[in-house]
Amino acid sequence: MSWLSKDVPPSADLSWLGFPLMTMTRKPDKQHGQRVFADTCAGCHGPNGQGTMVAPPLWGPRSFNIASGLARLSKAAGFIKATMPYTRPGTLGDADAYDVAAFVNSHSRPDYALKGFDWPKGGKPADSPY
Repeated sequence: MSWLSKDVPPSADLSWLGFPLMTMTRKPDKQHGQRVFADTCAGCHGPNGQGTMVAPPLWGPRSFNIASGLARLSKAAGFIKATMPYTRPGTLGDADAYDVAAFVNSHSRPDYALKGFDWPKGGKPADSPY
């Protein structure tokens, strides 16, 4: 698989590779995130994050697992900021996106059986949930 990145320097800006990480200098406010979720997200994802016919579950046994990129606060906040709400993407402020991500990620989700093989050379992200 190394041929895929043969001519790509490690520091290359790969704009197509996902969303920017979001970090803040303050701790996330999960209670604020819960209020924003209720007002902005629950209409599609359900009041209990269970998912609906139009949007996936955000926590619980049918949601993304703990090894998903979205289980990391920095990735979830960046994704939410760029793409949500679905009907008005990019309209949430940084604080709202960050707090919603913290609220969503404070709930239980499926484990990942192979998580022990992640980061074999170290470099585990600080916001990894495991």
